[in-house]
Order: sequence, then structure tokens, then C-alpha cells
Amino acid sequence: MSKALLNFALPATYVQALDAQRVHPGVPQDMIRQLAAAAIGQGDVPFSHSSDALMRRCQDAEQFLVEAVTGAAMVLGEWCASDQIGPFTVAAGIARLEELVFDVADERLRSATRASNPYKVLLSRPANSQHTLGSYIVAEIFSWHGWAVMAGPAVKFERIADQLQVESIDVLGVTLSVDHDLLSVHRVISRCRAVSRNPDLIVMVGGTQAFLRPQLADEVNADFCATSASQAQATAIELVRQRDTRRARGA
Repeated sequence: MSKALLNFALPATYVQALDAQRVHPGVPQDMIRQLAAAAIGQGDVPFSHSSDALMRRCQDAEQFLVEAVTGAAMVLGEWCASDQIGPFTVAAGIARLEELVFDVADERLRSATRASNPYKVLLSRPANSQHTLGSYIVAEIFSWHGWAVMAGPAVKFERIADQLQVESIDVLGVTLSVDHDLLSVHRVISRCRAVSRNPDLIVMVGGTQAFLRPQLADEVNADFCATSASQAQATAIELVRQRDTRRARGA
């Protein structure tokens, strides 16, 4: 199996570490598994029916993405780790879930008023990382809460320090899927802190390793670690507001 495909298949240790209630406390496990099965099944109708049923069960689109879609991706990883499905099937299911994220984002753009705040977040992940679904969800959640979001293929991990040097960014977010990227992520984050145009840069880290390593933030020189997009956004906005308060008092 190639390194890229290994990143699709969550390791057995990850599956064992998962607590379903921690990942999707507001969504029934059986519905999560139905969505995962539909994502790798034939035809669009069952997938549409399953996703629609879950959307109705969720209180809003944010919970749907953060709990239901993320939960379904984790189930695919669980099935792959137990050899029920192969990595190519996982990749196909993840691609379908990513399309669902984009569909939900487009619908929200048409129907909801976008929030607004003055903050900027830059999101990136190490080269060759396949943790794209989680990255897309994080970008959407931050955008829905009014952040100016810099993310996507144009944001090259090895060049983010250069971007931070010329543009003032409030929060840097890094997704970390596999442990062999720990050292390189630590080096990049440390470099970003050294050259950042914003001396009070806040750094968050998430991804698979956030579940596996309780001290992940300390290990990579980040300010905090998040296991969900909603948690990441809520903590980030709290920290930048605390920073603004300190600046105002020192002015």
C-alpha cells in the first residue's frame, strides 16, 4: 500500500482511541454508519436519503459537518482498519463526503447571512497529507463564523512562514495526520513564530494526531489542540479576543 493510501486508512490505534460520543455526541451511531455505508455504496439516492435524514436530525449545518460527516469518515477508517474494506474504497467514500461538504457550503451561502469578524486564519497541512475532508470542514466552519480564511492547494505548507512574514494573520491552523510529520510541523511552526508579522500569532493543531497525543500542542509548539472544527473555532475566537483585551490594556 502506498504512503498516500495509508493516510486514508486510519490506523488501528486511532480506531481504538476513538470515543464515538466524543466525536458525535448529538448524532446516533446507527445513522452515522448508514451514511458511511451509503458513501461507499452504489447510486446517489441512498446517499442522498441518508444525508438528508441526518441533516434533519442535526440542529444546524455546523453540527452536520462536524459530527455527522466527520463521524462517517471515521467509520470508514474503522472498517478499513478491520479489513472490511480496502483503502481505495475509503478514498472513494471520502471523496463523496467531500462533495457533500461542498454542497452544504453552497446551500448555506445561498440561504444564510454570513457572520463577520476582523480576524484572519491560515490553514495548512504537511505535503502529501490526505486529511483533506477535515481541512475542508475546518475552513467552512471558520468562514461561517466570519473569519477571513486562507486555505486550499495554493497554501503550500513549506511556504506558510513566507506568507506570515508579509501578511498579518491572527491564527495559524495545522492539520497533523501521521506521527512522522511531528518534527517537520514543529520546525515550521517555530519558524512561523519567529518571522510572523503578527507577534501574537496563535497556533492551533488538529487532525488524527489530536486524538492520539494528549500533549500534541506542546510537542509541536502550538497554543492549543482541537479535535473538532467547532472546538477549534470557539477556542481560536476566545484567544484572539483575549489577545485584543491585553493589547487594549497595554495601549
